[in-house]
Amino acid sequence: EAVAELARVWLLGMRRAGMGACAKHFPGHGAVTGDSHHMLPVDNRGLDDIRHHDLVPYQRLLRLDLPAVMMAHVVYERVDVLPASLSRHWIEGELRGALHFQGAVFCDDLSMRGAEKAGDYLERARAALAAGCDMLPVCNSRAGVAAILDGLEHEPNPASQWRLAKLHGRDGMEREALLAGAEWRHARHALERHYAGSEFRLDA
Repeated sequence: EAVAELARVWLLGMRRAGMGACAKHFPGHGAVTGDSHHMLPVDNRGLDDIRHHDLVPYQRLLRLDLPAVMMAHVVYERVDVLPASLSRHWIEGELRGALHFQGAVFCDDLSMRGAEKAGDYLERARAALAAGCDMLPVCNSRAGVAAILDGLEHEPNPASQWRLAKLHGRDGMEREALLAGAEWRHARHALERHYAGSEFRLDA
């Protein structure tokens, strides 16, 4: 409940500033200790447990027209042998099917160790697209980017292009106007009172 409420107000704040929010990492990364940058974590909980806990924040955000979701490089072994980021069950079955999500789906970074299960970079990209991802980030490998751009033969999906087009920024408040506004001043004073006497500092 706490995560759901914090995510709700964060999304609304981003929207007021002209930005689209992306909720991550679906269906939930909090029950594993492994870092998917360096390994492929495995979550052994059942689907009902995940639905009644991890999916609650997503359910709340979807009511607010959440524009994007990023998938997790985590295997939920009692649901699917594939990482959620490369799983048609999680993307098309749960996220789009059960939750009726209509926004863009981002794969997690394909240069992470958690994506290696699918093979080389080209194979990872193909697996992510086949699973239903709209966007394939490759953040830390120029060679991986080149391999995908050179080798991937993929017909553009009109529905996917429409979902991505909806992510374009909108007019929002300028930084100066934001910092001069009553809401920002109120939030700043509340934080300063809360952290009085600690080493925490707010930088405008």
